[in-house]
Amino acid sequence: MFRKYAAVLCCLFLFQGAASASVSDSLYRSSGGRVVFFGIIEKDAQGKESFVKTDRVPLQEGQAYGWMIRLASPAAKVKWKEVFTLPAAPETWGTLDQGASLNVSPDRKVFVTEKEEPPREGIISNFWSVAPGDPPGPHVIRVYINDVLVETFHFKMVEPSASGMSVQPD
Repeated sequence: MFRKYAAVLCCLFLFQGAASASVSDSLYRSSGGRVVFFGIIEKDAQGKESFVKTDRVPLQEGQAYGWMIRLASPAAKVKWKEVFTLPAAPETWGTLDQGASLNVSPDRKVFVTEKEEPPREGIISNFWSVAPGDPPGPHVIRVYINDVLVETFHFKMVEPSASGMSVQPD
């Protein structure tokens, strides 16, 4: 597991594009005035990145994935916590963010990140990228704001498809 932080403008661009999704999309949620997305970052043939809403992450080294939450009301700073649970311990948790409080469980299957930061244009987010030795199967990320659980993301790490698509539709 390696943490990947998207540039501020990239994150905003991706969120704006994702915000045009249909309200009936199961990967889009609006809860308590918050707008929530989980997905992956894909690159086209020209190298342009785009956010793709999905609950399936290709188990391919370097594949970026994560969540974005647009807050219901503006705040100068937001205290958030991410509890990331894997089906098995990864080979490594990789390079980590310096501005956060970080804890790994004794079995190395649960990683907790706590951070207090200003939202960027009302958005908080966190992204990871797949590393060698990351386990396949079901993963869960729980996001807390001010110690209150606000969202739970269930997703699967899957083998990339032979068709060249990063994720196969169900």
